[in-house]
Amino acid sequence: SSSIHRANIIPEKCKNKKPAQCANGGFPHPRECSKCVCPSGYGGDLCDRRPPDGCGSELEAGPDWKTLTDLMMNVRTEEYLDGYEKCHYWIKSPNNTFIEIRIKSLTPAGPVLDGCVEAGVEIKTQQNQLLTGYRYDLFLRFCYADHERLVLKSCSNLVPVIFYSRSKGMSKISLEYRHGIFH
Repeated sequence: SSSIHRANIIPEKCKNKKPAQCANGGFPHPRECSKCVCPSGYGGDLCDRRPPDGCGSELEAGPDWKTLTDLMMNVRTEEYLDGYEKCHYWIKSPNNTFIEIRIKSLTPAGPVLDGCVEAGVEIKTQQNQLLTGYRYDLFLRFCYADHERLVLKSCSNLVPVIFYSRSKGMSKISLEYRHGIFH
């Protein structure tokens, strides 16, 4: 259960203080009880904002398909703590709606390695935002084999999309998104 999970990870130091009320699966920081440790795709003191680092933006989904296309060329890998440049997008829609996303194209950069190690996109449509989202690598070996017909459907009206690369070549992603109404 989510409440049991959160009760178990409140740091001892924070138990006598009012710990931060973390959103989206975040939990109180062990050294700074008023701030949270956030899952990927989230930032801010309470995990309720788009991460401030890197590029990206907030996008509004409508009833018709819209396209997000992004290019990334990571030439400064040493500037990033983990070597990855990241673009954080938040695709949002009105209350009582869900978001559908489909991959149009992924163009690789760098060497071909197993998994989504060098570059990829993470799409967080699942209910538990603490978990890693669906991942696709940019090397034509996808985590889902038939990606062009796959439509991801969110459990809420917010979907973080993280485009990342530690390769020095040019990577490109193009995806489409729209919202639907929960019945």
